[in-house]
Amino acid sequence: MHFYRALYVSPSIEDVERAKQKLRCGAGDPTLYILALSPDSAKEGGNQIEFFHSAVLQQPYYRKYPPLIIGLARGRSECIGLVERILAETYRHTGDWNIRPYLCPNGLADFVN
Repeated sequence: MHFYRALYVSPSIEDVERAKQKLRCGAGDPTLYILALSPDSAKEGGNQIEFFHSAVLQQPYYRKYPPLIIGLARGRSECIGLVERILAETYRHTGDWNIRPYLCPNGLADFVN
């Protein structure tokens, strides 16, 4: 699992390190949602962000292909709020909606395990 160095976190998550540790260990959290860069985000016109419930990370696929996690949120509504925040920030700084070059100018070097 790879976490963005400047991880976006919703205000109701009080202990970010504990939330990250729970994800690493596979311990469930019934209210935690993940924002991740889409594998298609490198393609022109592809999806840019995916969000899903943290339980999805327990599927074997994610052990083989760990997601690039850019945000953590409590509940679906806070997750959507983070997506809006990321998009607004990207557009404000670049004048474009392309998230990947804004968040990851150094590629995987912008992520930690």
